[in-house]
Amino acid sequence: MQEGVPDPFPKLKEFRKKHQLTYPILSDENGIVMQKFGFIALPTLLIIDKNGKYAAHPATVPEIVAKLQKLAP
Repeated sequence: MQEGVPDPFPKLKEFRKKHQLTYPILSDENGIVMQKFGFIALPTLLIIDKNGKYAAHPATVPEIVAKLQKLAP
């Protein structure tokens, strides 16, 4: 973490709790992940499978649900 930059983790934890989210949220302060995958907007939803591989970049709730259902055991 850079000096003078606030720690994002307490806010992420609060956001997850407030919205009852059970999945992890990535803090990409330096934009490393965004550069790797070529994303230009924040926030961006990215689905990673259980093996840590990129699975999808859905844009709508139906796309999210469909992809998660396909990935579910």
